[in-house]
Amino acid sequence: IASQNGVSPMPPRKSTVRKSIKNLFSSAPKFQKTLKRGVYLACLLCSEDRILVTNEDIMPIIEVDESYSSASLNSDFHWLMKISCNWEDVKSLRREIDKSTSAGVMPFRSKLLQACSQLQSVLGVQDLGQLHHSPIRDSDGSVVLIAVNYIKDPKVVTSTHVKWVSLGKVQRRVSSTVEQSESPLAPESLLSAVPELLSYARLSTFSLNRGLYLGYLKLKSSVDLIRIMVPEALPNVLPHIKIRDCPNISKEEWQWFRNLTLNEMRCPPTPAQSDFQSLLTSACSNLLEHLGISEDEGVSHRLYDVEVIELSEDVSFLLLLPPVEGVCSVPGHQEDTPAQRALQCLSLPVQVFEMIHMSTYQREHLHRFCRASCALETDAHLAQQAQREVSALWVKGHVMFTVDVFQAFSSEEHCPGKQGDRRDSAVLVQSWRVIYARRE
Repeated sequence: IASQNGVSPMPPRKSTVRKSIKNLFSSAPKFQKTLKRGVYLACLLCSEDRILVTNEDIMPIIEVDESYSSASLNSDFHWLMKISCNWEDVKSLRREIDKSTSAGVMPFRSKLLQACSQLQSVLGVQDLGQLHHSPIRDSDGSVVLIAVNYIKDPKVVTSTHVKWVSLGKVQRRVSSTVEQSESPLAPESLLSAVPELLSYARLSTFSLNRGLYLGYLKLKSSVDLIRIMVPEALPNVLPHIKIRDCPNISKEEWQWFRNLTLNEMRCPPTPAQSDFQSLLTSACSNLLEHLGISEDEGVSHRLYDVEVIELSEDVSFLLLLPPVEGVCSVPGHQEDTPAQRALQCLSLPVQVFEMIHMSTYQREHLHRFCRASCALETDAHLAQQAQREVSALWVKGHVMFTVDVFQAFSSEEHCPGKQGDRRDSAVLVQSWRVIYARRE
């Protein structure tokens, strides 16, 4: 409302004052200054050439669980990657999980969501970013999950418990800090991994230019994971080479391609097919050379002819596959060529690759899928817990009914004859009670 002299009054500042007072009197967050055995969640926020650190100049780290005893963290880690697609669902999903505190792995996941909520609250940022492709571990049993995000406006972080520090200043301090640190996973030492963390987070969001590409599929199996080989410079796609700018394949070209893979070349190719053949042959030769695979080995490779893989409207892929026995190497079998090692190829778990790949080329679809998947998985765990509780009640009721029946028939009214029979029935009733007590 305008004042009498036509000048609008100053906007109210109650919300700003209230926020400042809240920050002033709020209790300090429980950032970890030392890391012991357990699982921790850290957040690396970057804005231009600065990163966010605590007042002690370390990365914001929250303890998740100091007594996590699972042999493998993979399933929970991949579940948290789905959560990272919809950070706004953390509180509502935690409420659903807390409905049952004994549903298998759910207590630990509740602690994960609690740590996420604490970081969101302390930092004042809802979107903590994407998780690094693997947890950072040490020999003492410490495991750190790190979320990385780029912040356009550093002013969105209003907490008095953190501050922005130039990346150059952090890197100059890291070398001396690491030498003095006894623990390989001390919070100060984690800062030495900042360049690698930021590089992966940035490179995994780049998309390919418009065109048709030839990709190379190579898998590696381990005890509990299947990994896929990707270039470190672009980890969200397979090792590849560009065939041409047009991503579409005509019906005529596809017919020739299918006949080639089926060895059914009955007539010479048309001019369009001949041009496509030349481009594809050149791409195969260059890709194999790029990966350090010899011509003799390349002869046994195959082209995937079931479909053209469309990453988006502008990017399509054909796949080049190793021989059947070489598609997926077993543990302990080293097959990386010198060229592949020179290219610094990564071996990412398939679930991680799917997340960063879909986040780049099908982001909205991935977010909807992850939201539905997390909700369904939570409901499934809660339903299984409810089923166990109902089964326990049924067993209890069945046992108690049986005991009552034996008690009734062991009475003198139903067994008027022999005292020994009643005594045997009483012993049987007592045995049922002991069995039921052991079950509980």
